[in-house]
Amino acid sequence: TAMEFRTQATDPVPPLRNTSSFYQFTFNSEYIHDKENRIVESVIGDPIDFQIDNFNGFDPPIRARWVSPDSLNTQVGQDAVTAAGNSGASQFAMRIVTAGGGASDGDTVTRDLRSPELRDWSGLRFLKIAVKQDQLSSAVQWRLRMIDDRGGSSSALLPVTTTNTFQALQIPATSFSGDSPTVFNPVRVARLQFELVQGTVAGTSWFDNIEVQTTQEGIVLDTLMAVENSSIPLGKVGATMTLYHGHDTQKPFLISGFAPWQFRRQNCVDLFDFVFQRLWGMSRTESAQLTARTGSMAPSVSTGSFLPPMQSAHARPVVRSSQGGGLRGTTARRSPIQEGRR
Repeated sequence: TAMEFRTQATDPVPPLRNTSSFYQFTFNSEYIHDKENRIVESVIGDPIDFQIDNFNGFDPPIRARWVSPDSLNTQVGQDAVTAAGNSGASQFAMRIVTAGGGASDGDTVTRDLRSPELRDWSGLRFLKIAVKQDQLSSAVQWRLRMIDDRGGSSSALLPVTTTNTFQALQIPATSFSGDSPTVFNPVRVARLQFELVQGTVAGTSWFDNIEVQTTQEGIVLDTLMAVENSSIPLGKVGATMTLYHGHDTQKPFLISGFAPWQFRRQNCVDLFDFVFQRLWGMSRTESAQLTARTGSMAPSVSTGSFLPPMQSAHARPVVRSSQGGGLRGTTARRSPIQEGRR
């Protein structure tokens, strides 16, 4: 989406404004283009934080960890591993029995990962899992979803290509896509969830050895908008609106180098809706009372109490091994601002 010049057809002149000052064709903006706009931070956590579950131990704790709201149609249990093949599955696996005819469609099985605190998967490369089903994905299709502490989520389908034997699935970060009104923040992962997308027939599925493979560093600054004009060197991005979603703030922090309200009204509405709704999880209401919150009055996401906006979200040591691109890859241009001069 581009920010566009006002015209008389799109934006009539408001009262007390004159035409020459309202319909402008030259704009000021600050932007970055002299270096690669790649800001990274060390991924935080201990190695155990990335070994999500091997499903060994007694059956009741598994049902307590992985919760199904529909215990009639979607039942969670535990079985000894059979037909492991080269999948890495061993000892015990989680078993999920689902009803056919669509009775289990949309049902979820969720694990809360917030004990003792949120998980940092900002350097995600792959999510590994061993899966066995007695039905192909055409009949029983699962989706695996990551959910942050504000309800933002990103998910990927589990591609099962054979039945009655475990498969080792390695789902790359690029296979995950956002599926929630709020943009997913991988720095603050709170839950991992299985969702049955389709269950045309009754089926039994087994899952084992869920593991996250991550890099040592994750990209924590995204370019939301960029300038396009002749002053930007070839191959560079003139980042003029960026979003920081790292460890040093409780909420994503946005900074803009231009004034959006100088462009078309609808452009401003679309941009502000995206920031307030998709990034910050706010919604429009007729009765909402707007209160400016700055400094120490920034609200905490999880508790509703007030915390300094620069309070660190994590404070644990860094332990990582592998190398590779972050969840977002490079900070490529998302949306250009129209050239500043016509």
